[in-house]
Amino acid sequence: MGLRSGSRRRLDQEGQEPSSQGVLGRLGAVRRAQQISTYGVGAMVAIGDQSFLVSGLDSWKVEPDFDIREPRLESDLHVRGFHLPPASDPPAGDGVRVRRFPTTYSCQGCGALKPYSGFNSPKGRGHCGQCDRAVTPSRFVVACAKGHLSEFPYWEWTHRRREAASPGSTDRCRMKLISTGRTASLRSIVIQCSCGKKASHEGAFSGKEMARLGITCQGHRPWLGDEAAQPGCGEALQALQRGASAAWFPVVRSALTIPPWHKALMQMVMRREHRRHLVGKDDAHIAEYALDEGWLADGRYTPADIVDAVRTLEAAEREQDTDPENPDAFELADRLRTEEFRQLSSTTEDQHFVCVPANATADSPTVPGVEQTMLVKRLREVRVRGAGSAHPGNPGAGAG
Repeated sequence: MGLRSGSRRRLDQEGQEPSSQGVLGRLGAVRRAQQISTYGVGAMVAIGDQSFLVSGLDSWKVEPDFDIREPRLESDLHVRGFHLPPASDPPAGDGVRVRRFPTTYSCQGCGALKPYSGFNSPKGRGHCGQCDRAVTPSRFVVACAKGHLSEFPYWEWTHRRREAASPGSTDRCRMKLISTGRTASLRSIVIQCSCGKKASHEGAFSGKEMARLGITCQGHRPWLGDEAAQPGCGEALQALQRGASAAWFPVVRSALTIPPWHKALMQMVMRREHRRHLVGKDDAHIAEYALDEGWLADGRYTPADIVDAVRTLEAAEREQDTDPENPDAFELADRLRTEEFRQLSSTTEDQHFVCVPANATADSPTVPGVEQTMLVKRLREVRVRGAGSAHPGNPGAGAG
């Protein structure tokens, strides 16, 4: 799917232009499957020599109808269906929005350390307007145990102060990033201010020094925008490498589509345009609707089959509407897996689900503790993420 910049205002600031179709500028692409496991909401993605953050679901363009239905998973997650991530091509959708993060960049030539927009880069080029050398995103970010994510507090760290920089101080104090190159340790990375203050990165990753300086989390959630902070967080901050695998964790829920939900009849009944005419209606109305739609014409289904499918769907939705005091995720997974194990232990052969006994012979090796071996030839798994993000200490969610 296409990754597109988050706002036209930001496009203007960064020297990019919307396409002729009015779609925001395309920056790169990732596979749809990666939106579930690798690049979900709140995850950082490197595009060329720049860094971006996948925006919240509120910025995605999705159709009102659900793309995927899986009643067992819907019931456990208390939702009404699932959407596929937006498509990549402009005619099919305008992709997934991203925001520049971190916004702090440094120049490889003069070492200037400031917001990307402050480099006055030529249009379409990530270069310093002063020395014409490439600028690169900050190597470091900070996060808290509640999942908030922020720029590394370079000004506060260098000046050894807990107070944030006052308005206008960025102009008065010009920051530089200097790498001494003497060693590969953080001690060789020095931040220097025009006021004379300087500090190396040594100790930044332990968290203790930031706590000693009183530098705490301000509740920033950059994937939702600049105004989406949660004030009063105050949690301790942990420095992270921008591209580290530990900077973001997806929380994925999955379920196998097993009988009766895999059957073509159930999939048809669950479609939005039919469901609203069937759920909650009496048997006679359901049979009449099935006749009008032509479902009974070829003798494949009987009125009783249609009614049974609708009642099964209603029962699943009643279970979905009852909130069992937010059961633990492990309990939900255990219930789903128990149902799946029971189904995978029996023989089923049809269009969407094929599970048969393996062809074992007298010479086939045996495995201690394994009583039965089944061969699964056809199966569908639905994997989903929710609408948040996850950083150290806060396994949140993304999109699916």
